[in-house]
Amino acid sequence: MKKFQRILILIPFSFIIIYFIYYSTSEPTRTIKINSKNEFLKKIIDLNQKLLNNLSNSNNLPKENKIYTNLKDIINLKFNQHNIFLIDLNLIKNLSNSTEFKPKWISFGINFENFESFYRTISNEQFPQCDLTLSSGEYFATNVLSALYIKCPFSTIQISIFYTRKNFLWIPQDNYSNKNEKFFNDKPRAFNKFDLKQIDYLDFKLKIPFDLDQFLYEYKNSVFLECDYETAEQNSILYGSKNEQKKQKNELALKKLKNVKSILEGFRKDYWLAEGSLLGWYRDCGIIPHTHDTDLGMFIEDFEPKVKEKFRGDKITPLIAQFGNLNDSYELRVGSNDFWVDIFYFHEHNSTHFYCGYQLGRTKHRTILTKFDKICSVELLNEKFQVPCEAVRYIHEEYDKDDWKVPRSNYKGWPNVFKWGQWSEQEYPYVIKFYGNDGKFLKAQTLNYVNNLLSKKLKSLPVDD
Repeated sequence: MKKFQRILILIPFSFIIIYFIYYSTSEPTRTIKINSKNEFLKKIIDLNQKLLNNLSNSNNLPKENKIYTNLKDIINLKFNQHNIFLIDLNLIKNLSNSTEFKPKWISFGINFENFESFYRTISNEQFPQCDLTLSSGEYFATNVLSALYIKCPFSTIQISIFYTRKNFLWIPQDNYSNKNEKFFNDKPRAFNKFDLKQIDYLDFKLKIPFDLDQFLYEYKNSVFLECDYETAEQNSILYGSKNEQKKQKNELALKKLKNVKSILEGFRKDYWLAEGSLLGWYRDCGIIPHTHDTDLGMFIEDFEPKVKEKFRGDKITPLIAQFGNLNDSYELRVGSNDFWVDIFYFHEHNSTHFYCGYQLGRTKHRTILTKFDKICSVELLNEKFQVPCEAVRYIHEEYDKDDWKVPRSNYKGWPNVFKWGQWSEQEYPYVIKFYGNDGKFLKAQTLNYVNNLLSKKLKSLPVDD
């Protein structure tokens, strides 16, 4: 496949002809199995086939007389009319500080919906000494268009294709190599949908993501992982309706998860699907059907009081409860009693992370995992969320290496959960707080709950909120 991916377009549309010859003669017996759980695979195959058919049927357009010999003309005259936007990390981080614009390598993006019209236009222009390379990457045994590279003496321009994948944007990987660091198409990546704005920069008119800070925040966690479609399909066959996704529950979970995601991302906080929510994403490509809550993780270093305050009285995911201490066992519970989201704060200790995800009475338990620091993006219920990049290792440690593949409503394994100690009668009144939907601290309810587990009853709580 690699040889195919480096073919240069020296004649407009000649690549398209070669592309079809390659598929019709090189591998006539090759078939692509489309997993029923991977709806996007069928969509992307159809999109690519339609695009290539359209382009191959219109390869005799006359060339325009305009000759492009510099980066300014290419960008100002052709890029903006097709909504091509700057995504080069080195440039967008320093737009206010740069005094010249002469990059040897520059990255742009284009939505797939705009690519056909742009490619027709760009292939019809005259670019002396420039080579056009239409690159592809492999996605589940099929090649999909990933980017267009325009290599000129003055610069190499990368134009990455952004596909609409459910309610977010997805970029495939390719094997185009260059001497510079490659920030896009190096790996599959995903972003929330975003608007564009046009700016004047030196002599250039550039379109950029409307919220650059959000775009840069998302980029660092944008490497995209797929769920285990094969296991999800096998379990669907083996367990039938017992393991089917529950539409009503998924809608409730999604509403709450999207709101929590919006709040955390608004503060530029890293978070990830944890515990059963991580398992559900990977094994079931959805939500575990029998669950009544969802779980998220955050690093304790990212704690800020304003995050908690934002949840207090929130209309969709109000703060329900706060558990533990900031130094070793902090947790927020938001949502409602019929379906809630637990946010566990992870603490670092030597080569591990630990959190307190299970408390029975005054007994404390720690869940211990191998330390991780890289966060990736995934699809869950048609939306983009985040998980630890080493998600499979995480699941193996939480649920045992092979035991997690079988759905069980009464699973009680958890090999990495350890009894850690017990809250003393003096400590316990400080580590639990309940809140109402209006955000107010429920003193009476909290006091009653605490007293049920104390030998010496309190008349009032020693701490206010």
